[in-house]
Amino acid sequence: MTAVSAAPTHWVVRMNHRNRSVSWLIFVAVLGVHFLERGDGPWAWGLMLLQFLVYPHVVYLRARYAKDPLAAEIQNLLLDNFCFGLWAAALGFPLWIVFTLVICGCINMTAFRALK
Repeated sequence: MTAVSAAPTHWVVRMNHRNRSVSWLIFVAVLGVHFLERGDGPWAWGLMLLQFLVYPHVVYLRARYAKDPLAAEIQNLLLDNFCFGLWAAALGFPLWIVFTLVICGCINMTAFRALK
């Protein structure tokens, strides 16, 4: 049995995986402080950990093994922004958190889809 070597991963997919993993880990700390202040229950903590600690690796694998990794990564960025909107609404639109989410989403989409 021989292992099939995977095609090289697109640099955008690798870069965004690294950025998602690190920046969202920091965002877990930010949301954790907010959750402690509000007294949110375990369901909120569980959703937060799922979104910001597990999700980055799932979308990386999706883009890495896609037929068109760059197109899959753009779809991942759109999904990120959709999830950011859900989080903003679920948290009651706290200004400092929503501002961070919107800026992150806008910068990513501008960087990778500005000409389109």
